[in-house]
Amino acid sequence: MAAHHEVHLETYIVKKLVDNGWVEGTDSHYDPVRALYPEDVVSWIKTSQPQTWEKLTRLNGGDADKAVLDRLEKALAAKTGGTINVLRRGFDIAGAGNVAMSQAAPEDDRNSKEVAKYHNTILRVVRQLKYCPTREWAIDLGFFINGIPVATVELKTDFTQAIEDAIWQYKRDRLPQDPITRRKEPLLTFRRGAIVHFAMSDSEIAMTTKLDGEKTFFLPFNKGNDGHAGNKATRRQRISGGLLLGGNLSTRCLAAHLSQLRVCGNQGYGRQVRHALQSRDLDLPPVSSV
Repeated sequence: MAAHHEVHLETYIVKKLVDNGWVEGTDSHYDPVRALYPEDVVSWIKTSQPQTWEKLTRLNGGDADKAVLDRLEKALAAKTGGTINVLRRGFDIAGAGNVAMSQAAPEDDRNSKEVAKYHNTILRVVRQLKYCPTREWAIDLGFFINGIPVATVELKTDFTQAIEDAIWQYKRDRLPQDPITRRKEPLLTFRRGAIVHFAMSDSEIAMTTKLDGEKTFFLPFNKGNDGHAGNKATRRQRISGGLLLGGNLSTRCLAAHLSQLRVCGNQGYGRQVRHALQSRDLDLPPVSSV
């Protein structure tokens, strides 16, 4: 993303997210082979499920981190797994049982353990996320919950390009399989990688849940403009940050609706995700120190 206007938009969005409880990460700490942010996976398990982590260290010693990441990678790639299922149900690992990877917002404060686990949630945003281990390809923004990718964003600004250019970039350049090496890109693979991909400009947002080259279908993610498409002009310069900060990418919102989502390769699934992201205006939980 060379245009300086787009850099400013990217900076603005990240700053607003950090101000609202997200943690900014670095591309160098991302594992493109596993499509995970490893330190967050490990930190989440250590803080939210210390007894489980003790079992893992007794069984694996200094290789506990690797054992967890390897097993999580397999769970995400399994036919019965995938990002949504792992966030909903966790994953099983020999000798330690089920490892939860998210925590829904407790209905009240009486269950102190659940409240503590919920507040340990790590929300992370990474700029210029290099998702391929052998090439310099990078997506403008990547979003993670406890180390698992949940969304990507390609940014364009009305000064230089339009939202259609971001959509075109996803269709042409953000392919789930490298056309030359045939290597699958786990971050961009349906079910296995990010749940949703956003094409965004200053004034508009569109989303898709399945990247499939020229066949990729995008749905509008706008708030509307008095019965018309798009967004109100008075909000356009801040629409990108506003839509991302209005609870739309919060763990609470995702957790509240993930159990209602069905993974299927059609537009109906995309509409389910859009509804899940837009239907509630919830606050982000405080982020843990990492």
